[in-house]
Amino acid sequence: SYSFCTLLRIQSDVRMHPWLYTLRRPSTLMSVILVFAMPVFLSSQFWTQPGARYFEENRPQDFSPLPDNNTDEKYLSFEPWNGGWNNRRMSLELAFLMCYLTNRVLVLPPKSTVYLMSVSSYEDFFNISKIKNYVKVIRWSDYEKNILSKRSIKRPSSCKKYVRTALRFCNRMRAGRERSDMVLQWNFLRSVIQLPSTCANDSDVEKDLKLFAPHVHRDMYLGRQFEDLEPHSTVHFPQNLFGLFYAIFYFSNMSKRGEVLRVMKDAIQFRSSLVALADPVVTSLGGVGSYSCLHVRRGDFKRTYGYPDIQKVVTAIQHQLLPTTYVATDDQSNQLVNQLQESLPGTVILTKANFSYLTVFVDPIELGVVEQLICSLADIFIGTRHSTFSSYITRLRGYNPNITNKEVYLLDETFDGKHPKRHREKPYSWTPWGGSSWAREFPESWENVD
Repeated sequence: SYSFCTLLRIQSDVRMHPWLYTLRRPSTLMSVILVFAMPVFLSSQFWTQPGARYFEENRPQDFSPLPDNNTDEKYLSFEPWNGGWNNRRMSLELAFLMCYLTNRVLVLPPKSTVYLMSVSSYEDFFNISKIKNYVKVIRWSDYEKNILSKRSIKRPSSCKKYVRTALRFCNRMRAGRERSDMVLQWNFLRSVIQLPSTCANDSDVEKDLKLFAPHVHRDMYLGRQFEDLEPHSTVHFPQNLFGLFYAIFYFSNMSKRGEVLRVMKDAIQFRSSLVALADPVVTSLGGVGSYSCLHVRRGDFKRTYGYPDIQKVVTAIQHQLLPTTYVATDDQSNQLVNQLQESLPGTVILTKANFSYLTVFVDPIELGVVEQLICSLADIFIGTRHSTFSSYITRLRGYNPNITNKEVYLLDETFDGKHPKRHREKPYSWTPWGGSSWAREFPESWENVD
């Protein structure tokens, strides 16, 4: 039997101007009722799926008050990685972790245009109150007005945009005119930050570091440089925060590693309003663990990596899929869905086009996150290689105690029975990926966290 949310489904031929198409249907009154009732519907904890309850209720997006004597505070500001939204999430994770480890105030960047999206900010997606449980957080506007101006770091009068301000700010620092602060041009994909910095002098730790980051030369062990940041009141990272935090920061103390993993899991969480937007679709798909999901990224990946051969994909995944399968894709045509449906006649293939709810009530900038949440609650998820959209879904599944199958499946991997051929190395499973470890998540990020 289908839930109430099944009433929200529409046929795939309805794409342009969904409001007009909905209101032209005979059930116009029902549509109007939904328009006015949905805000109340979403604001309450109406969902019953145990997987969705893992994400806690959102709190108001308040920020830390500025201290009376802010000269004693130390700050960390950053420009997000110049890439897609999930790449920018990695920037936030690294910035947050460094603030947590050094007791700095995290300065959140303002709204900006995101690759393949419109203008958005971290506040649109993440629960800032969760982050504030571990570090102080302020907005860039407050930081610029109340902190930089009082520390003789003046904003150029001709510069109105944040990026230009940050670049000129960085140039003055590089020229030595702002010696009390630092701009760090670290390459995080080719570095490792070992803490404490002296641990690398231990022979056993040094051997472990070579296993932890075999692609990193010893000259790029930045533990000492990281510790040397302590006296600087302001630290700025210009679009270079990128990578898996747990494959960049090395702690010789295993309990400290576990602490960092737990803190990251608890602090970086989606707003529960986004979880509420995903739940009606999960419910209509049968509930948590009752469907399978694919993420097939085409669009810009055609130029970079090429399209996966659909027939090879079908051969690899056909024994893994459940009767109902949701496909998250940026393919604007029906070609992909038609190919999958023809090759998998016993499987119902659904996309966002089958749910008027997603096209009518979900903001386009939120749709990607909502689809990530839908995929994270499936029985099995098969993602796209090199996609941080896919990789974060696997970590969300790893975090969720209600998901039993936490295998990392990719569309282009060879499957053997019910499990893919694993690329897991001991003691660190990202070792074979070298400097490209950012392309997927690994079990170390969620195993033994609790």
